Amino acid sequence: MNIRLENKQDFYTVELLTRDAFWGEFEPGCVEHYLAHILRDAPCFIPELDFVGEQDGRVIANVIFSHGSIDSPDGQRHDAISFGPFSVASDWKGRGVGGALLRHALDQARAMGFGIVCLHGHADYYPRFGFRPAREYGVSDDYGVGDALMAMALQPGVLDGVSGVWREDPIFEVDPAKAAAYEATLPYKAPAQRPAAELAFACLPAEAAQDDDGNAVEVAHDENGATAAIVFKTVSDQYGKFSLVKVVRGKITGDMSLYDTTTGNTEKLGRLYTLKGKKNEEVKEICCGDIGAIAKMDRVKTGDTLCDPKSIVKLAGMPYAEPCYSRAIAPKTRGQEEKLGTGLNRLNEEDPTFTVVNNAETHQMVVSGAGDIQIDVLVSKLKTRFGVDAELDTPRVPYREKIRKTVQKQGRHKKQTGGSGQFGDVWVRFEPNEESEEMVFAEEVFGGSVPKNFFPAVEKGLREAVLHGPLAGYPVVNLKCVLYDGSYHPVDSSEIAFKTAANLAYKAAMPEASPVLLEPVCELKVTVPDQYMGDILGDLNKRRGRVMGMTPTGDGEQIIEAECPEAELMSYAIDLRSMTQSRGSFTMHFVRYEQCSADAQEKAVAAAKAMQEAE
Repeated sequence: MNIRLENKQDFYTVELLTRDAFWGEFEPGCVEHYLAHILRDAPCFIPELDFVGEQDGRVIANVIFSHGSIDSPDGQRHDAISFGPFSVASDWKGRGVGGALLRHALDQARAMGFGIVCLHGHADYYPRFGFRPAREYGVSDDYGVGDALMAMALQPGVLDGVSGVWREDPIFEVDPAKAAAYEATLPYKAPAQRPAAELAFACLPAEAAQDDDGNAVEVAHDENGATAAIVFKTVSDQYGKFSLVKVVRGKITGDMSLYDTTTGNTEKLGRLYTLKGKKNEEVKEICCGDIGAIAKMDRVKTGDTLCDPKSIVKLAGMPYAEPCYSRAIAPKTRGQEEKLGTGLNRLNEEDPTFTVVNNAETHQMVVSGAGDIQIDVLVSKLKTRFGVDAELDTPRVPYREKIRKTVQKQGRHKKQTGGSGQFGDVWVRFEPNEESEEMVFAEEVFGGSVPKNFFPAVEKGLREAVLHGPLAGYPVVNLKCVLYDGSYHPVDSSEIAFKTAANLAYKAAMPEASPVLLEPVCELKVTVPDQYMGDILGDLNKRRGRVMGMTPTGDGEQIIEAECPEAELMSYAIDLRSMTQSRGSFTMHFVRYEQCSADAQEKAVAAAKAMQEAE
């Protein structure tokens, strides 16, 4: 598609395009094409942002921008722009044309220095371009349309501190008589008489998707289009597995073969059902807009898109909240580890909102979800459906260790047996190295005191050694090891001897290198009502957290951004629920490792040694 500015020769074509695009959308006719007709002569019109999209010389889309304002209660006026009419030819809807045109126009507006864009539009469609409900910025309108009024900042910070009422130019208050008079000058078009279902589809925003090449497209709700459906849930019972689908376009019948865009498999469908409580009613088809179930789709998982192989699209699907509560899980009876893993994988097919990770470092299986209730339900299902009695524990924190002082030590391994002996002798310098988390090995050997063929053995010995630090047995990071001297025996020296010697040098040096413990620190974003701010801030302080900032949402809530050690957040989901009467929420992500405080280090080291003794 070619995108260019509209010219006078396009005016009539664009007005007819707009009429066809909006005809019968909200009323039997429309007035949007009349608005396009009069906007171009209005002072609010922005000709530099009046774009058309054309394909093979035909205009298939148009977007028009105009000036408006956000008027604050104190009388201050904040300039803002808006767009509309925004039209796409009916035979090109759902193919990404509108999205590409709008993104181009918004990029141009940003380059021209415009700061704020407001519009009335579908709250499910425009967030993909960066729009948010205007109320989040303290902006409202005179109509009380809720989330339909949306806003976006084209420049950083332009909406900070802006609040008030959004005002469009008065030209948007169309005179019906003048619109009707203009309509009479155009070729006759009968008022739309559309079925209720078709009108319902017309009011729904197109679904975000990707085509076979990964390009962003839109899938319009069309009962006559190529089939596209998304699997939004998987249910397993004593009768087998059911894949619950929402049909976005076209329809599904039992004799179809559909393409799974996630796995790349072609799936032959079987029996179709509608679920009514515990009763399953078999049906012949599932139509556009309907929800149904497909039986025995063993390879299909939640989130997969099933579509016509001739029109491949991958629907965006449903977003899931990030897990924020983790517990270590293990079977009470030894030997049931495999059975536990199988059960969790089956349950995860039904409920993708939780995750399961086998942590090789801490030697724990960790299950993460929304809170303790969800985890308890999973444990109950494991027992009743899979016969696995599981127990929960606090996950171990993956600490790290590092040194603060340079130390050089000798590692000498000499062993004589009845046969050939073993001899390896190295001098290694251990240095702090903040440039690399992974151990760095270097050599400064002169004169052949250690033959080059033994360098890899020394390095291997050191890499194995750094997996266990001197304080609590955690991996050592930010370490540079320099082999600078040693000796060898022409007969008894071997790779295993030098590997052992390197390990001995490491063990001798570490306690003298001023080792410290590092703990993982997480970025925390907590959303809470204003009345709980004091409690949350006080609690974060007790958890050794650092508050980085606070942002009001505009509807009586605050977003608190903080950094806090992971060790202090193991029960935060439960504690936050208690402090806010279940009205608070949070997300957290690992950001870096930091040195522990003396008290925290003492507790972590004591806990690690107790665990080692127990094992």
